[in-house]
Amino acid sequence: ATSIGGASMELSNVVTAFAVTMLATLVVIVGLSLGKTARSRLQGHGTVKKAMAVVRHDWMKGLAMITIAFLIPVILLVSWVNQALRRSPLGRIMKPLTDEERTQSLTTFGKRIYDSLRSWEWSSVLSKALVLGFAYFVLQVGVLRLTSVFLGW
Repeated sequence: ATSIGGASMELSNVVTAFAVTMLATLVVIVGLSLGKTARSRLQGHGTVKKAMAVVRHDWMKGLAMITIAFLIPVILLVSWVNQALRRSPLGRIMKPLTDEERTQSLTTFGKRIYDSLRSWEWSSVLSKALVLGFAYFVLQVGVLRLTSVFLGW
């Protein structure tokens, strides 16, 4: 019975991870496909305001640090290389730069991410990331062990 309980937990973890990944992908695709006017109208909606307040909370930032922090240096590096190529003689075949973009070392998107990260209260975000990581560890290990003990009883 213990081996069946462990196997079903692994399968349910895979299914849950897949479902969450697909939901996040769907949200990103729908969000990117909306035009500027639709996005500006949605931002005035009460439910969207509440959702954005939740997303901007330090707990969500801590969760982001646990899950996707490894992507931030990659995004900033790609942004820097892109901007360097756009300012080089090869940049003539790319999107033209505005006067403001000529002085930036990152693309506008990369600069927006960098400025957003600089405005975070890092002690709060990292402490919440630590708590979330600890809670995940306790739930994964503790619940798995307790399941094995009770199924073997």
